[in-house]
Amino acid sequence: MEESRAPSEPESLVIERDTSTSPIQVWSRPDQEVDMALLLEQYKMAVDSSLRVTEWRYRANQFGLAAVGGMLAAFGWVVKAAGESARWPLVAACIFGVVFALYWLQTIRSHRQLNSAKFKIIHQIEVRFPVRFFAAEWELVKLSTGTARYRSFSRLDEALVIIICLLFGVLAMYFGSADSWFGRNDVGGRAGVSSATEP
Repeated sequence: MEESRAPSEPESLVIERDTSTSPIQVWSRPDQEVDMALLLEQYKMAVDSSLRVTEWRYRANQFGLAAVGGMLAAFGWVVKAAGESARWPLVAACIFGVVFALYWLQTIRSHRQLNSAKFKIIHQIEVRFPVRFFAAEWELVKLSTGTARYRSFSRLDEALVIIICLLFGVLAMYFGSADSWFGRNDVGGRAGVSSATEP
């Protein structure tokens, strides 16, 4: 028995570029009929691939939050243990924190862009199916308004990392400034030394 095959629809199975009028062909052979069994397997692979990207982002966020929490806890311990001598190492650590947060932010954006491209392809594959599950789900999500309005976790993750990046930047400027705890100790120490040496 021959496998059921769907007619090709090359006109509707393209993705328009954002910056170009030339379309990106989803189908390697748009002029031929599609083997639905093979298409279903490729569809499953695409969905599974998108889930793995989401898992990668989740793990990256877990690692980032753990690293930031550890750094902030270490700052407090170093200030108490090392005192004034830890001033510039803490400034350097904060600068590293800014760089780390920027790298983390780019990782989140890369995962979001990659998943967005994957779902564009998934939506195009669904044109061949009786139910366009993910495409319909996304359309329904976009209709929500008010307090029920959909908020992308990727966008929330980006906002959190930007706040962390700003926090490290503020800490770096604070530790390096004369108004910081270190700066006040420097001024007090110098005043104490000068008064002790005066006749």
